[in-house]
Amino acid sequence: MTQLIKKSIKVFRQEGIFGFAKKVHHWFWFRWQVIRGKAQPIQSAFYYNYITDMTRDPRRDPRIKSEDDNEWMLKRVQHPNGHLRHDEASGKSSEQPLVSLGVSSELTINWVIPDMSKGSGGHMTIFRMVKYLQSFGHQNRVYIFGGCRQRTDKELKEFVDENFIQTGAEFFTTLDEIKDCDVLIATSWQTAYPVKATQNCRRKFYFVQDFEPWFYPMGAEYKFAENTYKFGFNHITAGPWLTKILRENYQAEADYFDLAYDHKIYHSNYQERERKDSRAIIAFYARPVTPRRAFELGVQAFRELNRRGVDFEVWLFGWENGGFEAKFKCRNLGVLDQKNLAYIYNNVDLGVVFSTTNYSLLPQELMACSCPVLDLKGLTTEAIFQDNENIFLAEPDPIKIADKIEFILTNKDIRDKVVKRAEQYVQQFSWEKSARKVESVLLNNLQGVIE
Repeated sequence: MTQLIKKSIKVFRQEGIFGFAKKVHHWFWFRWQVIRGKAQPIQSAFYYNYITDMTRDPRRDPRIKSEDDNEWMLKRVQHPNGHLRHDEASGKSSEQPLVSLGVSSELTINWVIPDMSKGSGGHMTIFRMVKYLQSFGHQNRVYIFGGCRQRTDKELKEFVDENFIQTGAEFFTTLDEIKDCDVLIATSWQTAYPVKATQNCRRKFYFVQDFEPWFYPMGAEYKFAENTYKFGFNHITAGPWLTKILRENYQAEADYFDLAYDHKIYHSNYQERERKDSRAIIAFYARPVTPRRAFELGVQAFRELNRRGVDFEVWLFGWENGGFEAKFKCRNLGVLDQKNLAYIYNNVDLGVVFSTTNYSLLPQELMACSCPVLDLKGLTTEAIFQDNENIFLAEPDPIKIADKIEFILTNKDIRDKVVKRAEQYVQQFSWEKSARKVESVLLNNLQGVIE
């Protein structure tokens, strides 16, 4: 009971009254579903049962009673990309096409995604791709794996429309009745397992936005995530670094698209930059719940700056950090929509956005608003950006981060030159161009199947 109270207080502090109320509602709703027999409580010891259930060799299935059954299962194993379809009525397999493509190669695309919360950047990138592929003439469906906060398909679609973007796709809260498709796409390591087990598709792809084993210490979950890169999918990665890693370390088929930004929302607006005081304003992407965002590194660097007597204020965004108490001046802005983000980016002197794994889309959005960006120096960021050319990179050490921030704030000429080059650099990127790249990867890998 004490743990429940502590957890409730933590949720209230981090997510506010509305987030707390939503969690309480979902808690009671889920337990009501358990009572009704519609859901089963998660037991942590068996949480990953789906991994073995979905990767077990079908030939060892005890339900196989006859040679005919065994022959059909063997065919399923020999055709991992689902070229064969099983006719439940006759018990026979055939090579008839699953979906009629037509001369324009319009695809039916099923996306399998984990559940989401408001402000998820990874989901936003997925939905942007869905939206553009839909506009290119392809039919998209989005399925949630692993449980969904929304109770109906309609509620799920409305949640995405209101909190992300309107995609024009169909949405489903479960995989229970996943429909035939040309393309089946996994979007996280957890979703790769049901995608591996699903056969009613022509080709399977893996939309990889980060090296997910790094989300965990070396252990079972690290290996669960890493194993998915060996499933034989065609990988589509966010940026070239991930493609390089998958090709070299896992001998995987991989190609990449560039992370981009919305030109209509993120752009310079110097009229919004009029401030009366000279205090430096720093926007800090502060997500303590996401370890790879290195929240503690930033906090310690700001603490050091404050000790040095630097006059600054930090605007925290990206999470509800209402209970955060700092020894430096800060303001919690919470989770913001895109228009408010663009306003913030146009009204600060520096954007501090850390990523210890793959690079994120935030630096480009900041650059487009003529805001100088500080990220961490590493293989992933250095594969995309150039330090002191279009971005500022710091060693992942609080003192060195503080040194870099102080350098940026006190060297206006250098800062302005980097900002100008960064703004020019990001002009080449657009979500439509990136979606076209994704489309070309899909079509190129389907050529042998379509013809």
